[in-house]
Amino acid sequence: MRSKAWALGMLLALLVVGCSTKRSDTEVVMIGWANALKLHLVTDFEGYNQFPESLEGVDPGLRIGLGTTDAWGNELVYRKVRDDLYDLISGGPDGVPGNDDDVIFTNGKIKQPGEIYAKRPLG
Repeated sequence: MRSKAWALGMLLALLVVGCSTKRSDTEVVMIGWANALKLHLVTDFEGYNQFPESLEGVDPGLRIGLGTTDAWGNELVYRKVRDDLYDLISGGPDGVPGNDDDVIFTNGKIKQPGEIYAKRPLG
């Protein structure tokens, strides 16, 4: 007969696997946006080759099939920091941007939330 500790361990393992899958799915969506934003940057001659003010500012042809929610169902947060710098933020499992469970891409590279929020707090 298996112990309660074993059952609790299995439940915990299932939760971790569920979270990591959603995190991976969120990263895939964000990579899609990173590619669309990069293409926007190099093809937006009328906009002087800068990142858009919002995700809706990306040419519709570049964002085909890209949703604006993460795998947890929360809206992604996009912020243009400078003409050549952006952050794309998922609020993570708790759905609240601004803490350590967030998934953040800065100019197409995944970053640690603490590192980004220390430089550029949300608000």
